[in-house]
This record gives sequence, structure tokens and C-alpha cells, in this order.
Amino acid sequence: MQKDFLNKNNNPIEESIGMPLEKYSFVDLKFDTGDITVDFNMEIIEDIMTQQYETVKFTKRSNVYTDVGFVGEAMENTTWYPTLDQTIDILGVDTLENKFGFDVSTIIGAVKSRRPGTGSPLHIDKYRTTSTEGKHVQFPTGVSNKIGRWVVHLQDWNWGEFCQCDNRIMAGWRAGDAYQIPNGVPHLAVNYGIRNRNFLSVTGELKD
Repeated sequence: MQKDFLNKNNNPIEESIGMPLEKYSFVDLKFDTGDITVDFNMEIIEDIMTQQYETVKFTKRSNVYTDVGFVGEAMENTTWYPTLDQTIDILGVDTLENKFGFDVSTIIGAVKSRRPGTGSPLHIDKYRTTSTEGKHVQFPTGVSNKIGRWVVHLQDWNWGEFCQCDNRIMAGWRAGDAYQIPNGVPHLAVNYGIRNRNFLSVTGELKD
């Protein structure tokens, strides 16, 4: 079958997330480093990263990514899951409740490291789980629109790293810069530099 080099055919990823690539023009794009800057406890992070980790395979989501040319290993990331108490100690209750807007009892923290040459392709998160006393549980049907995610950069930006969230392109961040991924918004992240990109994501139910 002839390859669609000129992008004339329907793209299965566009179809899977319901967003055509032509949604934005260049003039719609915004360039920044994040929403806010927060303090975090790097000593706890460093201790967690000496523990057992999990290799998260993005291809668990859907084979449409490999079908259009993505390589499975290039979509993997190394992930550590801190306990609920550790996540609270890393960021503090004030940041989690008042800056991020979480119901702290529901949060899941994840420390992630992306190797050079890896990334997370364009996708929309399917928030289905929260945390109760550090345990992953299923959200009841109908409350997923209350779930949100924040990402905190753990080290200063380096060459080849950028994130896109809707029409925002983020680069040049400092350690502690954080941004929100609103529910239902397409986003991606890439590390085509020469160092690992390390960050903390926190997912949970947002307060009313």
C-alpha cells in the first residue's frame, strides 16, 4: 500500500481523539514555561528514584500509534509511584489544595523520567482512577470531568525538550514550573535532547 506522505488521507490518531491537525494555525499558538512556579522537596524525589520502578508503555492505549509509524520503545517512560503521604510531603498541602485545587485525599503522584529520543505522542488522557489512602481505585461513572492533572518540572529545561497542551507550546522552564492539563485537552511531550527529562505528575479529583 502506498504511504500517505502528503497527509491527504484520514489519520487514525486524529480520528481516535476527535481533533483534526488543522484545528490551529500558527497565529493561535502561545509560547510559555507553565502556569505557576511551586516549591517541592527534591530529597524525597531522589530517594523515590532509587526504588523499584515501572516501565510504562504508551502502546497499551492503542495500536493506532504504531500503525502510523511510532516505535513502541520511543513511547516508554520510567515511572515511580510515591505513596499518598510522600506526594503530600513533596509538594505540601497548600500547593495541592490551594494552587492545584485538588481534594488531597484523591491524588495519585507519579515521578517520571523520559530518556533522550522518547516522548508521549498527541493524545487525550482518560482519567478513570484516583487514590484512597495511596491505593488506586476506580472512579464512579460520571465524575471523570472532575479529574485534573498538574505537571511539575523537576529540573531546568534542556535542549530538545518541549510540551504542547492544546495551543500552548512550553519550553525554557525552570525546576518548579508547573502547568495544568485540563480534562479533555489534547497534549504531547517530547525529549529529543541528550539528557533525561524528569517531572512529577499529580492527578486527582478537583474541588468544587
